[in-house]
Amino acid sequence: MKDKMPLWAFQVLRTLVAALSFFFLMGSYYILKPTREPLLFQHIGSEYLQHFYIASSFTTLIGIILYNYLVSRYPRTPLLRIFFLGISFIFVLFWASFVWSGGPKYYLVVKVASYFMFVSLYLLFLKALFLSFNHDVHTVEEAKSFYPYIFLGAQLGIVFGSNLVRGVIRDPSSFLAQAGTYLSTTFLGKEIGKGFDSMFLLSILGIILAWLMLEVFKYFDPKLEENRYAKPSNTGAIKDLGIFLKNRYVFFIGLLMVFATFTSTLSDQQYKRILDHSILTDDNKAIILEEGDLQDSDKLLGAIKKGERLFDQYLQKRFSSSFWEKENKSLEKEILAELNRLIQDKEEFWSSGGFVKKNETTKENQIELSQRLSFLIEKNPTGEELVLANRLLLEEAYPQAIHSSQKLLQTRFFSNVYGNMAWCNILMCLIITPLLLRFFGPAMAITLYPLVLFAGGIIFVLGLEMRVIEYFVVAALSLNYTLYAVGLEIFYIPTGKEIKYKAKTACDTFLFRIGDTASSIFVLFYIFVLDLLPSISDPSLIGISYIVFATVLFWIPVIFMTSKIYEKKVAEHERDVVLT
Repeated sequence: MKDKMPLWAFQVLRTLVAALSFFFLMGSYYILKPTREPLLFQHIGSEYLQHFYIASSFTTLIGIILYNYLVSRYPRTPLLRIFFLGISFIFVLFWASFVWSGGPKYYLVVKVASYFMFVSLYLLFLKALFLSFNHDVHTVEEAKSFYPYIFLGAQLGIVFGSNLVRGVIRDPSSFLAQAGTYLSTTFLGKEIGKGFDSMFLLSILGIILAWLMLEVFKYFDPKLEENRYAKPSNTGAIKDLGIFLKNRYVFFIGLLMVFATFTSTLSDQQYKRILDHSILTDDNKAIILEEGDLQDSDKLLGAIKKGERLFDQYLQKRFSSSFWEKENKSLEKEILAELNRLIQDKEEFWSSGGFVKKNETTKENQIELSQRLSFLIEKNPTGEELVLANRLLLEEAYPQAIHSSQKLLQTRFFSNVYGNMAWCNILMCLIITPLLLRFFGPAMAITLYPLVLFAGGIIFVLGLEMRVIEYFVVAALSLNYTLYAVGLEIFYIPTGKEIKYKAKTACDTFLFRIGDTASSIFVLFYIFVLDLLPSISDPSLIGISYIVFATVLFWIPVIFMTSKIYEKKVAEHERDVVLT
């Protein structure tokens, strides 16, 4: 293909195809990523978040071993098809499993846990394949010129995916939401509802389009026939960990990676706990139930009629006699009217005696309340707050029959964060990061990231509102993915190939996960200590902010110690260039 067009046209077209592939890959991921935590919070609980971080660390290591095995066994072209089509098929299975949401509770827990782990891991390997493919096709000089535009495609994909999620959730009657519902009901006979069908299907479509773009992209490889069936080499990351013990400079770079992942994961767990314990509201929607809020009206009515629990019996008595006299008792509008009448009656649903606070002894006929709802009830809500509490009680009493408004609002929160983060990333990459690195150097520039995490700890301690926390999360994520990441990469430039390739691979895989794992183990220890001190209550992990403060105070000096060695190496390199 290179011989059939001018060089500039060839390079522009190749960059466009690669950017489109990255656009679809990252867009598909950020369509589903906002659903990961809300599902975990609703069906398992945010108090288990640190367990999933630890499990993700171990499954990542297992995944790396499997990935290296497949990479050494299969050539590039078959490898792409195995991963992209295999992952698409797994998401089809997840989509079908969420449509068919029945079964015992343990089945739902296993399904949500598997979904959380898979969404946490799959992009790691698809992205690695994508970047390896690009490294094969581009020279070093071409990468310097065209990689920024390819990565710009990824950021635009994040913006697109996040905004698509916001649109589908905000308007379930939109064309995209209705298209997903139609496909679910046509092929599976049921739907997930509230736009989640469309999110699954669009994400699967995005993965397939990313793969098709890569199938086109391979024809831009000047060594197509040589590379098509060439087997890439293993990373050998485990063997290369020894470099960090032999070289002080590399040891400091590794420490910077561990500090970053340890501290950011602590902040991440804090804000997600606070989010799960907060009650989110939508100013543009009424508190009462609306059409589409019922996921399965037959299941809801069946549970009320059976009356196995105290709350079922309470609702059964409170439903009007005219409703029970109707022949067709599965009409959604009539059920909504009855529930909304009760929600707005200003009577406390929890007075039925069918509820207990989380972690209290639950009898067979009682329902365990979430911590956020327990906190609201303790305030003795009145007026609109009472209506909101009643609605949330209904959602928690019938999680498989009534859509969780908090899950939808949490999903929108994450899509807002990721969309705004992507716009910030674009601004950072094009303007701010180059200027800061040029005028202040890597050390001064990347120090902004730990300072922002320090400020986040102050925000948590002061108990500021979720809007402020959202701004902090956007700033922290953007700095992590742009300024800090680029600054850390610059520290590798004045080093030899052994450090650039072997040490960096070990740092980006094992040391990255060590920080994650260490923070999660620390959270478990912190919770264990709290359990020994029943007089101290900290469900949102606010106390961990003080560990963040301490870590930052150690982290910043390491940045400047690394910078001192970096400047010395740069000076040595420049002197060698002059001498040669």
